[in-house]
Amino acid sequence: MDQRKSISKRTFFWIFLLLLIIASLLFIYENYRPRNVNEVWKLEYSKGNLEGKVITVRGDIIFDPNSDFQFNGVFLIDSHAPIDLRTPADGFWFGISLPEVLCVVGKTDQDYICKPFDPTQAQSYQFWGVIHLRQIGEKKIMSLTNLDFDRSKLYINGRWQSISTGTFLIPVY
Repeated sequence: MDQRKSISKRTFFWIFLLLLIIASLLFIYENYRPRNVNEVWKLEYSKGNLEGKVITVRGDIIFDPNSDFQFNGVFLIDSHAPIDLRTPADGFWFGISLPEVLCVVGKTDQDYICKPFDPTQAQSYQFWGVIHLRQIGEKKIMSLTNLDFDRSKLYINGRWQSISTGTFLIPVY
């Protein structure tokens, strides 16, 4: 009888330990995996507590230096967004702004200077940073700051690669 109790206590311990490990792995996966832009917005609408959270966001860059949209900038939008919803205005309202990415007119109207990276290097990016939300009228807008370029990636030729940082001269086409 004592031997059976001993075996069932050991069995219970190992099952409990296995379940604890599985739960920990699921927690890590769910909280640290890259999320696409729409997933991030869905999380905000369902849970409402993303402000100040560190997150990895994956999506496509919207960068149109010639746009006359008043809040023009560099935006990350969902990779599945239709082509007619890939404007700076759509990026502002439905995407995620990257306010630390600065692109200004160069010495001539034929080029732009961008830093800390060239947003034309690839279409798809994955950024690691801190989410911020701001209310504008009835709508929230989202931005990603404190970008960590050591943890961020761009997608070229079917592979996620490191992002080159610096100051870049980009010709206007």
